[in-house]
Amino acid sequence: MASDYLKYVYPAPLIDDGVPRATDLLQTLWVAVVLIIVRFLADHTVLPLLKWFLGKYKRADKASNFFDNMYIVVWSLGTEVLAIYVTLHKNGGCKPWATDACLTGWPNHPTNLLQRWYMILMFQFYLHEMVGSCIGVGTPLKSDMVIHHIATMGLVSGAYIINVNRYGIMWQALFDTSNPLLHIAKGLHALDLPQLEGTKWAAFASFAACFFVCRVAAAPFSIIYPAVTRSLGVLPRNWALSLMALMAVVCGIQWVWFKRILEMAAGEGDKKV
Repeated sequence: MASDYLKYVYPAPLIDDGVPRATDLLQTLWVAVVLIIVRFLADHTVLPLLKWFLGKYKRADKASNFFDNMYIVVWSLGTEVLAIYVTLHKNGGCKPWATDACLTGWPNHPTNLLQRWYMILMFQFYLHEMVGSCIGVGTPLKSDMVIHHIATMGLVSGAYIINVNRYGIMWQALFDTSNPLLHIAKGLHALDLPQLEGTKWAAFASFAACFFVCRVAAAPFSIIYPAVTRSLGVLPRNWALSLMALMAVVCGIQWVWFKRILEMAAGEGDKKV
């Protein structure tokens, strides 16, 4: 019976108001496997066609970089739309400008399917990028991205297991707003077409402004302040301290990246967006 096998890919507790469990992340590892397979197939079907097309403009050697960024644009747009919808309509009132609801009433936060699947999808996406980078499928991650992914996976899994999903979803909806703009700018930069020069820098400026607002300016109020002032009084001490340590890593990396953005804007840094 199909239902006998479904339990291995769709955990029984994944229902509205169900209790999140660590095993949910293990039982949905197939999501990461599917993402790796999809990327592998795309690299061997779509990418050759793109190389052929860009070869007409003597840009065949730019195809891999451009495709890599556009692939991430598609994923990041889809997950960001989901994150914003959940934050605004399915997140218990926890929003970047209204953080009291993020921890109030914990641990008795009801969870819905959209909350739980969003957290699972994000965990498995980061995992598939980590594994893919190791086996040569998809985006090759640099050291700072590896650190970021490990810390983010720790935050996502920790938030899921102890059910601070409201906080985690709100945070990712806020921070990930800039991701599509980043990879659009990187993709245009990779093509290096003179006729797209103005569009490329407009995309970069839009990304830089969005990054500053969502990841630098908003973080102290929406992310750091609630964690520092409330988490120790609500969450178990070991969990609160562990999650705050990971938070410090992720937020610290944003400042490193923003410094690079300013250097690029001033023409002093690496020209790769």
